[in-house]
Amino acid sequence: MVQHRMYEVRHTGPQPEPVSPEAVRTQQEIYLNMAGNQRRRQGRRTSRRRKPDGMLFTQRNYQLLLLGVALIIAGYVVMRVDNQVDGFLSLYVAPLIILGGYLEIIYAILWRPKATGTE
Repeated sequence: MVQHRMYEVRHTGPQPEPVSPEAVRTQQEIYLNMAGNQRRRQGRRTSRRRKPDGMLFTQRNYQLLLLGVALIIAGYVVMRVDNQVDGFLSLYVAPLIILGGYLEIIYAILWRPKATGTE
């Protein structure tokens, strides 16, 4: 009989059979083996990844990044120099230069040097 806060609950159904200590040990060993296998698999996965050598960006990344910023600034300058709402430069050329600058920045962030093959 189990007492609850407001009433008693009686279990009238079949009672579970007691578990032997050997069965408990066997279940614990199975669980520990499964956990050990998962740790080993995770260890293999992380060992295949290329580990960063230090800085995330190289000098080439920064050069590409500066080129993208320069393109964006140049696009806004071209847009301002034309100074016409319907001008060819401010409607067509300048937005393409600005878009190219943003794409260059994305490329600069994603660019990685090729692996040397000494791994």
